[in-house]
Amino acid sequence: KKACACGAENCSGFLGVRPKTAAAAANEKKEPKKKRRKKKLDKRRDHEDDCFRCGEGGELVMCDKGNCPKVYHLQCLKLTKPPSGKWLCPWHHCDDCGKPATVKCFECPNSYCAVHTEGNIFKVDDAHICCDHT
Repeated sequence: KKACACGAENCSGFLGVRPKTAAAAANEKKEPKKKRRKKKLDKRRDHEDDCFRCGEGGELVMCDKGNCPKVYHLQCLKLTKPPSGKWLCPWHHCDDCGKPATVKCFECPNSYCAVHTEGNIFKVDDAHICCDHT
């Protein structure tokens, strides 16, 4: 192959070799795209400062469910040591049967499943309040 020195924009650089297409020439000149770094979401959640059962501060256990902000004293949970592994607070379980709660009291950790809601929790001004607060 003999080198070509014509200087044409689409020249292949050699005699007898077809000229480059416009698309091939454009691809050759493009700089590789820089990959954007994905911003890592801050996994820290804002938890409340006071126990949801007694309303006092101190050493508190945090709920691990999604974005639940609730915290509790070990004594208020009737526990002697912190729970191990992923722990869900009482607000996520029915007080009567332990099934997942569908309605939660706005004022305290009392919560109920669909079966046990009637008579235990009431809707007041867009919030649910249990019978302890009515």
